[in-house]
This record gives sequence, structure tokens and C-alpha cells, in this order.
Amino acid sequence: MAQVVKGSSLVRARDYLKSPQVGCTGPDAGAIAFDASGFTPANAPRATAQAVLGLTGATLVTLRGGGPDGAPALNC
Repeated sequence: MAQVVKGSSLVRARDYLKSPQVGCTGPDAGAIAFDASGFTPANAPRATAQAVLGLTGATLVTLRGGGPDGAPALNC
């Protein structure tokens, strides 16, 4: 069973997930590094996909495709 995180705990969790995020420049902008050792193209797709659930608040049950094509613009 998944744990529902709300309030200040949610903010701290999202801040943690965004902390290894690649900045706004370069071809990998917005990707999430797998761990604190830094960005590695080999595992970034997996780490980014895993982080999406925490960053969006979706669950595997509520996550849906069908949105607009392309990645959203980063707030830089």
C-alpha cells in the first residue's frame, strides 16, 4: 500500500526529489540523477521515470498518458 504524503512532508519530499535534478542547460535539462554521485545518462531515464510519481502526486493507478506532446518548459 502506498503512503499518502501531505502538507509540509509533501513539500520536503518534492524538494528532495528535485535536488538531483539537472539544471536548465544542455540536452539533459530537467532529468533526475539516480543518486548524489551525479548525473549519468545510463540510469537517468529510470531515475526520472521513478521521480515523476513523487513530483506529480500521481500513483500508478492514477497516472495517465495522453497529455500534450513534448516536455513542459522548465522554470529557470
